Amino acid sequence: MSAESENIAWLRQLARDLPVGIIRADVHGRNTYSNERWCELTGRSAESALGLGWENAVHPDDLPRIREEWQAKIAQGQQPGRPVPYRTELRYLRPDGSVVWVYRQMVEERDEHDVLSGYIGTVTDITELRSAREELREARDQLEERVRARTQQWREIALIVEQMDDAVIWSDLAGRIVGWNQGAEKLLGYTRAEVLGGSTLAITPPEDQGTAIEIKRRVRLGESIHHREVIRVAKGGRHIPVLLSVFPLRNEAGSILGSAAILRDLTEQRKAESRMRQLSQRLLGAQDEERRRIARELHDSTAQLLVALSINLNRVCMADANMPAETRTQLLAESCLLAESATLEVRTQSYLLHPPLLEERGLAAALRFFIDGFTERSGIAVEFRAPRQIARLEPLVELTLFRIVQEALANVHRHSQGVRAEVVLNTEPGWIELVVRDFGCGLPSEPADLRGVGIAGMRERVAQLGGAFELESAEPGVKLRVTLPLTTSL
Repeated sequence: MSAESENIAWLRQLARDLPVGIIRADVHGRNTYSNERWCELTGRSAESALGLGWENAVHPDDLPRIREEWQAKIAQGQQPGRPVPYRTELRYLRPDGSVVWVYRQMVEERDEHDVLSGYIGTVTDITELRSAREELREARDQLEERVRARTQQWREIALIVEQMDDAVIWSDLAGRIVGWNQGAEKLLGYTRAEVLGGSTLAITPPEDQGTAIEIKRRVRLGESIHHREVIRVAKGGRHIPVLLSVFPLRNEAGSILGSAAILRDLTEQRKAESRMRQLSQRLLGAQDEERRRIARELHDSTAQLLVALSINLNRVCMADANMPAETRTQLLAESCLLAESATLEVRTQSYLLHPPLLEERGLAAALRFFIDGFTERSGIAVEFRAPRQIARLEPLVELTLFRIVQEALANVHRHSQGVRAEVVLNTEPGWIELVVRDFGCGLPSEPADLRGVGIAGMRERVAQLGGAFELESAEPGVKLRVTLPLTTSL
């Protein structure tokens, strides 16, 4: 078998095992080819996707944007110059009503005269990744596919592999590296010329080389290794955590020609998991502190009122007929006042835990009621400004802003030493801005003083909704500014 036939064979096998759909379009953006994986993702046939038929698979809410992006890409492609990849996320709506999120990457095809001849790209299922974004710890499931196409199609697939963000490394039966894509260069720092003909053991830590050799042996026997977390060594000695998948490459007759490995960088995921663990620990501490605060409030205030009420009622119940009517009436009147005070305390605690006005009348009304109560309890004069009419926002956006005001004003009461503050809401198309400012002593001199769970919790709430969080000195005092999109993807 010639070297070209061997290359074609491993390219075919590699394409069958790539967890992506493959699509191709002409210079006008009309679909000319869709592989089997694309059909699986969309629930539609390849024939129905030809021309502009692919638009029927796109979710109606995403279709206008995708059309606009395509038109811009086509216009850009008509100009000579270096091809610019087109990447976007969109939803497919299957005939059964289910929705699939995908990540689509397209590259230009140009002839020898640098004239645009069409586009080719991949479609990757990212549904699970999007649904688990706040946990930042799930990796993409490796999807295996089998496709049959002509020699030219597999050459096009080789271009796709070259443009992948993941590192793809393929080796022959002797263990020599024969392929190294741009993703591998970016991840590991070595150029293709530096590694071709060498062994992947050069990027394996010494303590893991025994395991790596065993993986090679199992793959040569026909076994595939999926989603194994390992360490690889980049140029310069830096250790990188990666998600490794290795599978055998076969020719048409089924004989194993070598192996291919896909490596995905887990560095950012590990950092995110660490941040999530730290935040979870802080939130658990804050939860315990909140429970202790509620217990203190109930013991020091509500419980004392109930004790006094019980004493008064016991005196009335135990009194003989000689108790003057005036005394009995006074005790009952005092008991009514104590019961009203206890009821007010319980309602206040209940409102702080879950404000019913937020659901019934919206953010502005709930904030106004809360701020009035805060001013009365703390003695800090808080000015509240908001547009006269604010449309109802998504419940999660309203609750997030309400909790941030609660936490911010609690910090003002605990730390600012001031007697005045302000809360301001501003709306812009697609965004809402919240500003909380006090006129007290300002930020502490040490940044470490700002690492409490309150600040971290507010920052995390805002980040999860795709917003911006700023905390800065205001001369005098401190200004907190939060900007959130009016709609969220959570």
